Amino acid sequence: MAERGFHVVVVSGRGTCGSGGMLTPFVSEHDDGLAVVAWLRKQPWFTGELGTFGQSYNGYAQWAIAAEAGPELRAITTSLIGSNAYDLLYPGGAMALELCLAWISMVAHQEKPVAAYLSSIMLGGKKRAEAALPALLRDYQELRKAGRQPYLTIGPWQHWDADLSMAAVRESLAWLRAHLLKDESGLRAAPVRIYVKGAEEWRDLPVYPPAEARPQRLYLHPNGGLGGDLPAQSAPDRYRFDPADPTPAVTGMSRLIGIPRKTGESVLAGRDES
Repeated sequence: MAERGFHVVVVSGRGTCGSGGMLTPFVSEHDDGLAVVAWLRKQPWFTGELGTFGQSYNGYAQWAIAAEAGPELRAITTSLIGSNAYDLLYPGGAMALELCLAWISMVAHQEKPVAAYLSSIMLGGKKRAEAALPALLRDYQELRKAGRQPYLTIGPWQHWDADLSMAAVRESLAWLRAHLLKDESGLRAAPVRIYVKGAEEWRDLPVYPPAEARPQRLYLHPNGGLGGDLPAQSAPDRYRFDPADPTPAVTGMSRLIGIPRKTGESVLAGRDES
C-alpha cells in the first residue's frame, strides 16, 4: 500500500504481537481504535483523510470505530466478517464452540514459529467462511438503506484461500485510491460482482440480490427427497447421533437442526409433526 501512494500505519491489537495489556476480543477494539485515530490527527504527515483495511478480525476492528472515527474516515475496506460479532459467535443464539476454540488456538499461536501459526490457521480458518457471509450481506443492505454505495464481491472461496486474500487486496486498493486519492480508474463499472457456482462464471450486478431473484422453499420428503410442496403424511425419518463419532464438518459452521426425543435420537419432521 505504501508503494501505491499511502502513508501506512499497522496496529497490533491490545495484548497481541508485542502490544501491552490483555486482549479482550470484540470489546477493546472500540476504545483502542479511537485512540489510534486521535494519535493520527496529531501527526504532521496526516492529511486529514483516513482509510482502513483488513480482513476477518481486522475487518471487525474497522467496524468498531466506524461510527465515531469522525469526518477523517473516508473509506473502510472490510471483508470476511460482519459488524455484529454476536451473530458470528452465537449463530442462532447458541455459542459456536468449535469456532471459538479454533480462533483461540490461532491467537495462542500467533507469536510462535510460522509453521505452528500456519498450522493453526489451516485448522481453524476454514470454519469461518460460512459464518461471515450472511452478516456481511446484512451490512451491505443496511449501507444501501442509509443511502451509501457499497462495493461488494462474493466469490467461491474459503476463509483463508490465497486467491481470496489477493482479491481483497486488489479491490481494497482500488476502493481506497478512489476515495482518498480521487483515482477511480481501478473501480469496475458494476458495484457488485458475484461468482455463480454451477454456471462457474462471474456476473456483475447493480445491486444484490439481483432484482430477478425469487426465494424458493424446499421441504424434506420421504427417502431423502426434496420438493416445493409439503409432503403427504408420513412416518418421521429417524437417525441416531453418536457424540463419540459425530458427522465431520468439511467447511463452514456446524449446524444440526432437529427435534430431540431422547438421548442420542433426533427426528427430521414431516407434515404430521411440527
